[in-house]
Amino acid sequence: MIALTKNAVEALNKSFINSEKKPIRIIHTETTCCGGSKFELGAGQAGANDITVEENGFTFVINKDLAEKARSFYIDADANGWLFVESQCRVPAGSCSC
Repeated sequence: MIALTKNAVEALNKSFINSEKKPIRIIHTETTCCGGSKFELGAGQAGANDITVEENGFTFVINKDLAEKARSFYIDADANGWLFVESQCRVPAGSCSC
């Protein structure tokens, strides 16, 4: 469900270098003008409407509806360590539907 590149693992490890690893929430923030969806990473504990996924020593929290619609997430980092999230799902604005 979640694929992390080597660069993403390194960037995430750096972000927790001086602290305990906390759950990372995958958030659908908007739908772009080209029809794609934009996702971001944030902090957040799992709630009743979430699932958790363990990957490479990290815990990811995802809304159940979003996880069902997106099916999978690809997380990478650029040369500066900026993380980005992609999914094959195109989620309409204000929705968790493909």
